[in-house]
Amino acid sequence: MSTTASSSAHSDFLRTAASHGSLLLLAWGIFGQVVGFGLIDTWDDYHFFLSRHEVQAWFDATWTQRLLTPSVGYPLPIPTFLYFLVGQAPTDWVLPLAHGLNLAFHSLNILLIYALAKRWLAHQGAAWCVAALWTAHPVMAEAVAWVTDLKIVLMGTFALSALYAWDRYLEGASRCWGWVTAIAVLGALGNHPQALALAPVLIVQALSKQDVNWRSLRIWAPLGAALLFTAVYYPVASLGHYELVRDQTAQTTLDLSYAEHIRRIGAAFAIQLRNIANPTDLHPVYVPNKPAFDTLSTAGFVALAVVLVLTLVLWQRDRKTGWGLMLAGGFYVPVSGLSLLPRLTADTYTYMPLFGLLLAFAALLEHRVAQTPKHVRLTQLCVGLAIVTLAPMTFLQTRRWRAAAPLFEPALEAYPASTGAMRVLSYAYYKVDENERALEILEDGYEALRNRRAIPVTMIDLYERVGKPAKAAKTATAMILHQQPAHDYPYRRLLHLVVKNNLPLVADASEEARTDDAVALALARLGSQLDASFLLRLTEYLAIQGAPELAGQSFGMATSRSGLDCQWWEHALKLGKRYQLQTSQAPPETCRSDRAGVE
Repeated sequence: MSTTASSSAHSDFLRTAASHGSLLLLAWGIFGQVVGFGLIDTWDDYHFFLSRHEVQAWFDATWTQRLLTPSVGYPLPIPTFLYFLVGQAPTDWVLPLAHGLNLAFHSLNILLIYALAKRWLAHQGAAWCVAALWTAHPVMAEAVAWVTDLKIVLMGTFALSALYAWDRYLEGASRCWGWVTAIAVLGALGNHPQALALAPVLIVQALSKQDVNWRSLRIWAPLGAALLFTAVYYPVASLGHYELVRDQTAQTTLDLSYAEHIRRIGAAFAIQLRNIANPTDLHPVYVPNKPAFDTLSTAGFVALAVVLVLTLVLWQRDRKTGWGLMLAGGFYVPVSGLSLLPRLTADTYTYMPLFGLLLAFAALLEHRVAQTPKHVRLTQLCVGLAIVTLAPMTFLQTRRWRAAAPLFEPALEAYPASTGAMRVLSYAYYKVDENERALEILEDGYEALRNRRAIPVTMIDLYERVGKPAKAAKTATAMILHQQPAHDYPYRRLLHLVVKNNLPLVADASEEARTDDAVALALARLGSQLDASFLLRLTEYLAIQGAPELAGQSFGMATSRSGLDCQWWEHALKLGKRYQLQTSQAPPETCRSDRAGVE
């Protein structure tokens, strides 16, 4: 008996090792390329990975910045610390290490999914198929290839660890597995708000078992800790959510009516189902036009009703199948759009839900179809064909993420009205001095950019680069009057453009963009920061252009400064006499030898 048991254990070990090895080879064959990728620096990588204070100087940041990361709108302490550690490496190693983290944790997640599927399905082969299909599906590309999505991959690692530990615990393992579960929930919450679903999912996981004693403190101690962590996390995370959406979207997103908000939920759900079933048209943004949006919204709610009914029916008839759908739905709810998100939807939102769907599908096949060896072989053949088909698609989809241009060119072609795609793609060309291509994108989409208050500051620079200062000034004017930017750059550029090129002020009320109004706003905002000599040049320009009030304002700001030399004052007094402007103060005594022109 001992020899038979030993042989069986050895055989199980070899099968498990072969399964692990084949899954990792599949993953590395598809995603190994990411270690050579760059950053999508205008698509969150700059904000999450490059510029945050707590990433650049973790030890100098406050504990609030380290743990709650208010600059990104929700707590992100674990990826933040890992980004900091990566940043300490030699420069040439930073990006490979950053991408390598995504690949490493994704590889661990594949093994965790295999381990969980093996526990929940009757056949080890079925568990391998679930893990392999999850690995090879193209919707995985965004999470693995995008440095910013370390938060999703790490959340998956902690969530899957919690599910595994909880399953062991529910089957009678030692109490330490219960506390591993609670700690893993806390870790998941330290990566992404999607982990808000984890504690409720653990309750459903327990309900899927037949012999759980709900009156036992053994169940409620770790589960209560997980619920407490979630209850504390929710208000902390939601506090900065409005600011996150406001900063990353146009105001029009925040102004959506209740009906429009609901329609977004339906459209997002339809897009996700479409991308899972037919992943041939995946993009970093999804901005369907109105007719397509209306169709998607209707289809999404029909599909949602079907899925809800199917989940309830299967839960009553076969807990194993129903549990998979509950798992998928639980992790989808936080990213479903119930709370407004910066994007309509994203491939990365299906990172955990896809596992639940595949698990439910495999359980259904085991229960309903694969009852004979013939059916099993046929199922395995179909899964093998699916993997062979999906893996190259995922490889190519992942390759798009190597840089902004190959990623957003097809996105803009698919969604010409996507202002996000316009901005990212034009900036990619701007960085490599392909100015005409960048301008072509922005000019074609100018109306959409203006309506969504999303004109990029690079458009000003691009017009300057191609020798069109008047258009550069008009763009700066439109930004100032319609977007009211928080940063100074458009205001500063407008003043320098009009003075340097002696551009005419547009004071006709019928004009869409009144340059005189924009200049007045820029002067009021920057007057105290501008060089006194430049203010004199601006004064003369405004006087020549027939704007005496603005000229007087500029001259008053210039002459209010202290520490100016006599040569400057001589020029200022002559200018004041010429255009009948009053100084804010008299020149210093040492500069009054020549009183001519002094009023």
